[in-house]
Amino acid sequence: MNENYSKDASKKMRTSLIASKKSGNFIGNFAPYGYLKDPDDYHKLIIDKEVADNIKYIFNQILEGKSKTEIADDLNRKHIPTPSAYLKQKYGRKVAEVGQEWDTPKIDRILQNKVYKGTLVQNKKSRISHKIHKTVVVPEKDRIIFENAHKPIIKSATYDQVQDIMYNRNLKVNKDGKLKKYNGYLKCSECGSSMYRSNRTKNGVKRYYYYCGIYKKTKQCNKHFIFEDEIDECVLEVVNK
Repeated sequence: MNENYSKDASKKMRTSLIASKKSGNFIGNFAPYGYLKDPDDYHKLIIDKEVADNIKYIFNQILEGKSKTEIADDLNRKHIPTPSAYLKQKYGRKVAEVGQEWDTPKIDRILQNKVYKGTLVQNKKSRISHKIHKTVVVPEKDRIIFENAHKPIIKSATYDQVQDIMYNRNLKVNKDGKLKKYNGYLKCSECGSSMYRSNRTKNGVKRYYYYCGIYKKTKQCNKHFIFEDEIDECVLEVVNK
């Protein structure tokens, strides 16, 4: 009888939580990095103004052509606390594992989190049963997604552009939605860092060019560059061989 009661209570609670998630309520112990629980309604999220700019910075740097490693290095150099470190420092909350350094997996988690464009994705994991508390990953098709659940930190178009740049290698676009065909592919032949796209206008003619990222930041490489139309000619030459 006790077993049946426990099973029935667990089922009712799970059903109630799922219904709440489907209504757009946030169900979680901690708000995602960049957000806070609304003090007037703990099931709603509001922007944490102290760190929201860090989220914007990460997305904008991708649009500017920086790699995830370069972004992580920049954040570490600026002594920006990681999400888990910030949670512990600001609120004194216990965090199972506090990572003190930014790295590419942390950048990935932020870049791929739809919460920053106002979308709640919940039910990502589920307990096996009321007796076995081990969790399993829920397939994406079975997750609970609620659009426009809260105010976004990142515009939806910006989020989608970043996904195209970082995770769909067949498409490269800039923050204006225009194609950047070489973004993410060009590396400096001397130091191996990413090449950045810029432009210059001479005699009323605008030309785009790529230059060494290390030189831009630290001047520790040479000031060399290549025009985009010259790259086009090289690519066409190879393709037409």
